[in-house]
Amino acid sequence: MDAKTRFTLLNFGVDGARSLLTVPVGASLSYIVSAFSSLVVVIQIASAQLTPRVIARAIGDSAREVSEGPISCQIPELRSQFGFLHT
Repeated sequence: MDAKTRFTLLNFGVDGARSLLTVPVGASLSYIVSAFSSLVVVIQIASAQLTPRVIARAIGDSAREVSEGPISCQIPELRSQFGFLHT
């Protein structure tokens, strides 16, 4: 990218940029996996004790959507940038 645009940010090469992008990608994936696995556990426990109407209301919680939405939208962008470094 630096050779095409003549723009150097922090004087990183390809390896430095790749390692810089692996941190947010790994953190985002870890967050999503833990959030969805805890959601599955909650649904399994709730399905044994509650009616489907109560479970649907808990899944549609806006706080969960607000916390998972930006992280989920960030992953394709980071993967595309990471894929650009491999070419």
